[in-house]
Amino acid sequence: MGMSETGLGNIFICGRSALHIYRPQTELAHISRLLYQRTRRATPRLPRPTAPTAKTCQAIAAMYRIPLPLDTLVVRSRDRRKHSGATTSLDADPVHVASFIELEPSIYLASPELVYYQLARGADTARAWMLAMELVGCYALEIEGDGMHGRVPLTTPAALDTFFEASATPCRKAPARRILEVLTPGARSPREAQLAALARLPRRWGGWGIPGIALNRRLELTPAARTVADRSYLEVDMYIEALGLVLEYDSDDFHLTREAHERDARKINALKMMGVRLMSITNGQLASWEALNALMDGLERDGAFHRHPATPGIRNKQRALWERLLSAETTVR
Repeated sequence: MGMSETGLGNIFICGRSALHIYRPQTELAHISRLLYQRTRRATPRLPRPTAPTAKTCQAIAAMYRIPLPLDTLVVRSRDRRKHSGATTSLDADPVHVASFIELEPSIYLASPELVYYQLARGADTARAWMLAMELVGCYALEIEGDGMHGRVPLTTPAALDTFFEASATPCRKAPARRILEVLTPGARSPREAQLAALARLPRRWGGWGIPGIALNRRLELTPAARTVADRSYLEVDMYIEALGLVLEYDSDDFHLTREAHERDARKINALKMMGVRLMSITNGQLASWEALNALMDGLERDGAFHRHPATPGIRNKQRALWERLLSAETTVR
């Protein structure tokens, strides 16, 4: 039942609460349809938001199976309420107020772009990157625990950047805005997102600055390679075009079926037949600074991507980014 039937006003859900609603797999079809419809019409005229009561917050949290407090938005300071069931953001930016989709009568959900703007604007590079990669990637985190599931991307790097530019405060120098120019969509797991950050981000932000990276790239196979792979194309975790190299993330899963081992072996042989170099990185290597540093430095040398070797200052930034990325604190909960 929509909130309009209770006469409690129009509730604009944003921030972490909106992110929590986007994450569950069960809501995907409904929300994806609403997001698609939003892109097919002009900016909607939405009613003025109101702050919910504690009872309303409890009802909405139960309806969407999300934790309290509920993050909400209002446009007038006199509409704010103080209670344990909600946190209220005061935001009259017309671009932000118009960036909601109607979930139920009188219940509105912030767009993925507004969610990113709100949650990442004051974040450091690592935290902003991981949030952005979830929104433009092919995975979603569970609200509780370390689990995840696959889903279609909710937005694009270009859409996120356009939203910043259109906002009253575009935050051009904030890490959340700057990373969008090198953001690499398509990750299927947080580990892939972490690896992409280390490879792609410029040296001055702690990465190795390797250009031309694509995640889950589709590679068409030659006729002979198709016979070996038993398929017409392959999808690879990370493709570095300048090196003609595939970097695969090996999750150290020792429980693969015989069919999965067979499929991986065919994939490796097909890539070799096409002259594509293949490297893999394990979870243990990613978690080891010495191993990760050696691997990335080898790629950097192979491609000669930088005129000068890394200075001690750059090394410190790279290690600091690596430590932040692998920290649980970078996950927005």
